[in-house]
Amino acid sequence: MYPVLDLLQAIDDLRPHASQEIDEGLRLIMEGDELSASVRERLLSVFNHIERLGIESPMLKIVDTGDTIDAEDLSTSDFDGEPWRLILGKTPIAGRLRARGDETTLLFFSVNGFQQWLINWDPCLYPTGNIPDFAKPVTIRVQGLSQSVGGPLLWVMPPGAPCPSVETISLPESKDVHGLIHTNATRGLRVCPMGYLNP
Repeated sequence: MYPVLDLLQAIDDLRPHASQEIDEGLRLIMEGDELSASVRERLLSVFNHIERLGIESPMLKIVDTGDTIDAEDLSTSDFDGEPWRLILGKTPIAGRLRARGDETTLLFFSVNGFQQWLINWDPCLYPTGNIPDFAKPVTIRVQGLSQSVGGPLLWVMPPGAPCPSVETISLPESKDVHGLIHTNATRGLRVCPMGYLNP
């Protein structure tokens, strides 16, 4: 887990040099106005930590030209002064932070990124696209979070935190709830008590 925590710190160190950050469910996008020696040093740190993890390198682009550059290009000043964009896939990193063998793991590099993601999430809709199925075990790791919360299926925790202790609570099964609730909606709805319980 420590190499992942080192990578998260490297992203934190890069953050002050970014003019924009989009922390989505499956990828992180950071943009900066100008590549410089200090930015190159921090980007190289990110690349080095990713290489140590043995996962695919992020994509680093020069915004104005669309050129893709790599760690070797960062050792020169050829692109200094150019606006840059880093695109980092989070799935392999999140997988290194898995708390349970049968779970979906999401990673957010900031509490703000997690909150922005939550704004667009509706817990009563069936999962679509890149939204995990919260009727199954899901762990969300959030850099900067100070405390873990969790229920039987959903855990939200800092990256290095141990699994939360979960009390056994008797709730109705989803199929029983669906037998009682009837809606007239244009999109598939569901209620999953065990998926959202956080004592």
